[in-house]
Amino acid sequence: MIEEDARVARHPVTDAEARRANRGWWDGDADNYQAEHGAFLGEVDFVWCPEGLREADARLLGDVAGRRVLEVGCGAASAARWLAKEGADTVAMDLSAGMLRHAVAAAEASGVRVPLLQADGLALPFRDGVFDVACTAFGAVPFVADSGP
Repeated sequence: MIEEDARVARHPVTDAEARRANRGWWDGDADNYQAEHGAFLGEVDFVWCPEGLREADARLLGDVAGRRVLEVGCGAASAARWLAKEGADTVAMDLSAGMLRHAVAAAEASGVRVPLLQADGLALPFRDGVFDVACTAFGAVPFVADSGP
């Protein structure tokens, strides 16, 4: 069903269509995004976006030392690097190769490296129970039609 008015037309899209659109957007905007937000997010810092609350202050995830943590929608992976510095065994994943390119550059600059994976937040390529914690500071949730699954 298509809803229309004089200004807007809407129609449902499949997960595959949304995935292609999101990947295209973030790959194309990665450099601009990092230029605008990179200093705020830091190279090794966990900022709960867009509120600006730092995990170092809030400790919403509790003690992560020794825990397996997956950051979904990691962008340039600054939070994943912060988690690694806190002692977590961290994997960072993002849909966008453009954003992961910034993650590689920040890892080289900071000396803090975590495994990076290009994958879709709606189709996590891991078995259940592999991670103790999965988190997203901004990541995938606002960019999918139904974040429940």
